[in-house]
Amino acid sequence: MKQYCKKCIYKILPYYERHYLPNQVIFLEGEKLDLVYRIEEGYVKMHRYYELGDEKILSILGPGDYIALIAVLKDQNNYIASAMSLTKTKLQVIDKYSVKNAYNSNDLFKDNCVNCAITRTHFFQFQITQFSNLNTEEKILNTLLNLHQKFGDKLSNTKSMTLPFSKSILANIIGIRRETLSRYLSVMQEKKVLKVDKNFYVFL
Repeated sequence: MKQYCKKCIYKILPYYERHYLPNQVIFLEGEKLDLVYRIEEGYVKMHRYYELGDEKILSILGPGDYIALIAVLKDQNNYIASAMSLTKTKLQVIDKYSVKNAYNSNDLFKDNCVNCAITRTHFFQFQITQFSNLNTEEKILNTLLNLHQKFGDKLSNTKSMTLPFSKSILANIIGIRRETLSRYLSVMQEKKVLKVDKNFYVFL
């Protein structure tokens, strides 16, 4: 995946910047799809609301990730999920027609681009869905380990990370209630599996 990113031609396309405060809507599911976004700073959640009003978080995207890229490459006319900033966020905004023209300009790049985009977009959700048959404690631990791949402190001697979102969002990702998450995190700390200080996690 990394070798494809180094060759990405979207990085040289014209763009302008947009800045968002935490919890600002970037776009809503169903709105007309005119723009592709590249995250320069900050984190964004992709989510959907279902008939009963339940929110399902599909992915957490961070610096270097593209928003709505695959939808454009698949010729979607509308955004297929909603996007909201989790932190202060700076986005590079690219016109979708510029993206399409760049995509169609090189057959070799087209193959690499699809592989890269699908891998970056679906890796998070694929990993989370693999935990559905585990018990609650295992689901929490495996989800945290998966998140560590994106948010982990690579320079630390310990396996640790600071998540840029609340435990309510973490519970949503796992698919359990906020109260259930808190209870299990307390048990896991007593077992010395984890150390938790607000949004800072250390794997013991």
